[in-house]
Parts: sequence; structure tokens; C-alpha cells
Amino acid sequence: MNLQSLLCLTFAQVIVMFISISPDSPDDRQIRRIVEMLKAGSVVIIPTDTIYAMICDIYNHKAIDKI
Repeated sequence: MNLQSLLCLTFAQVIVMFISISPDSPDDRQIRRIVEMLKAGSVVIIPTDTIYAMICDIYNHKAIDKI
């Protein structure tokens, strides 16, 4: 199963990136990239078993406002 993330909502525009991470051999570089984007206030959309989930840094009020 591959996880795909749609990344980063910004103030004036929407930037969409598809990042595939294999659970069998996750790429540390891709994971660090997603973590840095979350720290910067991005919103990430990830698939779950039944729905898509929107995630962000809960300590970043601007990111929460985007959701």
C-alpha cells in the first residue's frame, strides 16, 4: 500500500504535490520533506482505509485556520 499526500495550502495559492511513500521501504528524505512542510504551516491530505484526512501542525494557528 502506498500513501499519497497532497501538500501545501498557502495564503494566495494552492500548491499540490503528490508524494508516494512505501510502507515497506519508506524514504527518509520524503518523510523529512513532509515534516518540514508541516512545520512551515502546510496542510497535508492523506488517504486512510475509508476516507481522506487533513492534517497539520496543531500548534500552528495559521495552519489550523487553513483547514
